[in-house]
Amino acid sequence: MADGDDLVIGEMNTTNNSTTRLYQDPPGKASVVLEVKGGAYSSYGILGSGNNTGIRGTGGQVGVKGIGDIGVQGEADSGKGVVGVSDSSTGVEGSSDSGTGVEGSSDSGVGVQGSSVSDYGVIGDSQKSSGVRGSSDVFGVDGNSKHIGVIGSTESSWPWGLPTGVGVCGTSKDGQGVHGAAFGGVGVFGHSTNGIAVKAEANGVFPAVVASAPNAIAVNGDGVYGVRGASTTKSGIGVFGKCSDGYAGYFEGNVLVNGDLTKTGIGSAVAVRFPDRSYRQLYSIESPESWFEDFGEGRLVKGKVEVKIDPDFAKTVDLRKRYHVFVTPHSAKISGLAVVARLPGRFRVEHADGGSGTFSYRVVAKRADISVPRLKRMKMPDLDSIAKAERLITKGARGRVRASRKRSGGRRGSKRRS
Repeated sequence: MADGDDLVIGEMNTTNNSTTRLYQDPPGKASVVLEVKGGAYSSYGILGSGNNTGIRGTGGQVGVKGIGDIGVQGEADSGKGVVGVSDSSTGVEGSSDSGTGVEGSSDSGVGVQGSSVSDYGVIGDSQKSSGVRGSSDVFGVDGNSKHIGVIGSTESSWPWGLPTGVGVCGTSKDGQGVHGAAFGGVGVFGHSTNGIAVKAEANGVFPAVVASAPNAIAVNGDGVYGVRGASTTKSGIGVFGKCSDGYAGYFEGNVLVNGDLTKTGIGSAVAVRFPDRSYRQLYSIESPESWFEDFGEGRLVKGKVEVKIDPDFAKTVDLRKRYHVFVTPHSAKISGLAVVARLPGRFRVEHADGGSGTFSYRVVAKRADISVPRLKRMKMPDLDSIAKAERLITKGARGRVRASRKRSGGRRGSKRRS
């Protein structure tokens, strides 16, 4: 058939070196220029294949719209499978009750391309399967917009046991399931009103979430809990921080530990600022048992004094058990002081020659709220295994980055639009 020949529905219409087109000229009031509706046993409403573009439609409202087992399917060897262009509404719209809304395939080009000035580029709607599905060696689905590149929504559960109500699902054999890149905004944004905005799960040794920012903040959390980490294993670690040269963790504000605080290294230390504005480390004394201590000053009169222990301090220790009192006289005239009685709320100090003067004392007693054995044997996490897993994670993350860059030809993002 040649240009101008009739297009016969139900017959094979072939053409050589010419184009078969259907125009509405002059423009009428009909909303649909061409409508093809298959029967109950028809697989495709429209099937288009070509070396460049399988199906191309332009319209004031919807460029291409298909309803059927597969709403719209286009195939091309090197160009675009389906192209839909609209000035004010939807470029490509496909809906299916049990199959695929829009399916486009191309050997080396774009499977489905939809562009719109003021509405959606591509809309896919399906009750039981995929609204829009993209498969490619480079980009499965590429969305480019001033506002939202790709929107995915769902109202029902997956029929084969996957999570309920998934807006966007991306799977990959050895690459990235979902990749988001932004040149000035947010690469991937998750929002939820009553649930979890972003959730990641991993079954292997590699982490569920990997964030990398060499010159910025890799993970930034803001909320009731800025960052929350929990481990369900018996000897796991809720939050792991590592830094080879600086600090593994930094806290600006009060730190609360509900449980035992255990550390390795040189011991507990505090940074004290010197007059020259430098900071110096002072170390705490470690003890094989849990002791509290208090300090004070007493006055000896005619060789005797009874010192009352501070009532608030007494509430934190068990003074019914043996405790210790160390005294230091402030004068050589009373150098022979002795603690002659240690009672639950007080202790007595005497001087054999009946001297008078002041002295300092130090009271050391065991805590009242807990009971711990001396030099308790403890079980530590396998630090060697943690270090080994950390090396594997680091090596695997670098390998995935190299593989991803190799597949994409070294490009970190794409702003192509045709």
